[in-house]
Amino acid sequence: MINRSEDIDVVGTTIAAYDRMATDYATHYQDRTPYQPLYDYFLEHLGGKEVLDVGCGSGHDAAFFTKKELEVTAIDLSANLLALAKKAAPKAKFHKMDMRNLEFPPKIFDGLWVMASFQHLPKIDAHKTLVGFRTVLKDSGLLYLSVTEGVGEGLKSKERYFGSKKYFANYTEDEIKQLITDGGFTVMDIIRAKTTRQNVFIDIFARPTV
Repeated sequence: MINRSEDIDVVGTTIAAYDRMATDYATHYQDRTPYQPLYDYFLEHLGGKEVLDVGCGSGHDAAFFTKKELEVTAIDLSANLLALAKKAAPKAKFHKMDMRNLEFPPKIFDGLWVMASFQHLPKIDAHKTLVGFRTVLKDSGLLYLSVTEGVGEGLKSKERYFGSKKYFANYTEDEIKQLITDGGFTVMDIIRAKTTRQNVFIDIFARPTV
């Protein structure tokens, strides 16, 4: 990884990588069986039907939730991933939107599903993004958020990225818990699900602090 530079649009670089690898990404993560414990926890504690899938990728999770008869709105910045997501989850509503600037009315969603997307934001943007999540979530709502565990942040290249780079902001458990608390949430539980993801993830569930 390389150190963050203010002169680099790291989110734009990451989105370009996802656009380039969209089909491969969709195929690689098609099997959602390993994520069932996360789905189960989310569904068990969700108090309504309006769900926002933040950084929806190729739409695997949006498809799962629509099959559970939830009303799913999904956002992403990758045009190529959104095109695949619309085919995977035709009952969901999709928007090309930056999670740092959510364009929704306050307190409209019962749940926010933020899997493997928040860690692509520079840490300097993390707090305001969480405050935005709190704004669109009902007081009784549920937040699921996952981040890569570790330290540091920067661009990373892998063979699977087809010559592109993706930006990762890694977090320790204490660090992400404090960040979520400062953003207006109370942590409910942390699950370390055994999945096929290449990195080690911290999976967090939280409620708005009222």
